[in-house]
Amino acid sequence: MGLYIEVATQLTRVFFLTLQMMTPEFHSTNSVTRSGEARMISDVNNTVSEPYKAIVYLYIDGGIDSFNLLAPHTCPDTDLYNEYRTVRGLSGESQGIGMELNNLYSVPANNVTYQPCTHFGIHEDMSLLKQLYDVEDLLFVSNAGLLARPVDIDNYKGETPVQLFSHNGMRDETKRVDVFDMFVGTGVGGRIATVLKRKGIPTNVFSIFGSQAFLTGIAPDGPSPYILSTQGLSSFNVDPTLSNMNDIIKDLNNASTIDSGWFGETWSAKLSEIIVNQDTLQTLVENVTVNSPFKSEDEINEIADQLELVTRLMQTANERGVGRDIFYVEVRLS
Repeated sequence: MGLYIEVATQLTRVFFLTLQMMTPEFHSTNSVTRSGEARMISDVNNTVSEPYKAIVYLYIDGGIDSFNLLAPHTCPDTDLYNEYRTVRGLSGESQGIGMELNNLYSVPANNVTYQPCTHFGIHEDMSLLKQLYDVEDLLFVSNAGLLARPVDIDNYKGETPVQLFSHNGMRDETKRVDVFDMFVGTGVGGRIATVLKRKGIPTNVFSIFGSQAFLTGIAPDGPSPYILSTQGLSSFNVDPTLSNMNDIIKDLNNASTIDSGWFGETWSAKLSEIIVNQDTLQTLVENVTVNSPFKSEDEINEIADQLELVTRLMQTANERGVGRDIFYVEVRLS
């Protein structure tokens, strides 16, 4: 009997602690006064006039040697191809690891004003990239870097505010794309989504690979990122202590008065929005059928799982009432 009472007491304590952590007061120091009214969550707008478009940002962590994917091919005023081969180990004793000119897929450059090559060469095993480039479904950005201004080997350390040649530094900077720290704490994808939202184009942002700075928008009107696993969405509070526990959480975060604390109101508004949107999105994604297989039945392929989920989410755009989506997916090769 004593053991039973102790277990029940512990469960009750856990229950109330869980509810306490769901309250706005727990997450802020300001006073929260409730209006007594239910919090209204705005319905999605199913009359989006803009044609649907999406960005899928694939980050390849540790893994593309740019010199072995795209190389100088035809550069009339310079000898960049031979310079490239030399950098890649060509000498009197060795052929090095540079790609041979005759094996490259030649593609035309479109900006000869600012760089010396009329054509670049794609690796011989990347015929699909050649096909996509030819039909203008693929773009290469060559000679790109996070430079604040033109520099040379003598002054780049003082004139460049980012850590060139730092792997983790460049990784973070490519997701932020904010060399001058004009929008501290944001990412380029999140800023794009914020501008679209301000222009009246409903936009969602999704990460299929954990929390990412890339998707952080400009407060307070940047859209909140959805963070999903490759298995999709699980139910909120999947094993509640009480059957109506989720309703209790919603009640604890009901509408507050106009003079209530801003921090607590932000917590309650975001939590309530997340609970409703998560449930709606879970139902939508589970009802989508993907006809094109991304991998064989027994294959383990993380990036295929991520892209399949992206496909599912794209098919729910109308029901979500959005005109734009931005997706973050990542594969680690190292």
